Amino acid sequence: QYLVKSSSLFNSEADFENLIVSYKPTEATTGGSAMQNTGAGVSAPLFLREVATVKFENAQPDNIMRINGERCIGLSVYKETQFNTVKAVDLITSQLSVIEQALPGYRFQVISNQGTFIKQAIGEVMNSAFFGMLLAVLVLFFFLRRIGTTLIVSVSIPISIIATFTMMYFNGLTLNVMTLSGLALGAGMLIDNVIVVIERYSEIGNRAWSIERQSSTVRRRSPGLSLLLH
Repeated sequence: QYLVKSSSLFNSEADFENLIVSYKPTEATTGGSAMQNTGAGVSAPLFLREVATVKFENAQPDNIMRINGERCIGLSVYKETQFNTVKAVDLITSQLSVIEQALPGYRFQVISNQGTFIKQAIGEVMNSAFFGMLLAVLVLFFFLRRIGTTLIVSVSIPISIIATFTMMYFNGLTLNVMTLSGLALGAGMLIDNVIVVIERYSEIGNRAWSIERQSSTVRRRSPGLSLLLH
């Protein structure tokens, strides 16, 4: 079995029959036949019709597909590497009705759809990220017992995620399992960093309050000392 690429030059059986596949040596020339001088003698062309029977037939199927016991034609659609799978699935699904109208008598049925599994995975990641951030805020409020500080953390998370979406849009990134996992991880790191900053500011505030209290105590004692010295 040979694979022949004709570039649309063969339109009938006669075109294939007149295809030269080789040259055979001959001693005499015949009128109207193309000859080739190979140096060792005269050669005549060997046409495909001389060694094979040319006819158009349907290719023998390598496998047989059936749906509910009925023969069908299987068609697999693959996307390009840089294209989004979910978007490709949505576009193809929306065009199935148009293709059915162009091919009367045929009915298309989707057997396997990877976009469904990807959407489910993205939904699970989004739910996990949302509940994780919610639990982190509740735990933070449980230990800090301060509504203002908890609100600061709660507001910083959506603002950071919106800013990340903006950068993703300009960089041509799409929402998938990897990017959503990175957002969830980044939200957790953001909460850790906010807690560290809040603790640092609380420590600085307590130290400043302690210094101010000591200075006010000294100011209250200063008139008494001056009176005794006088």
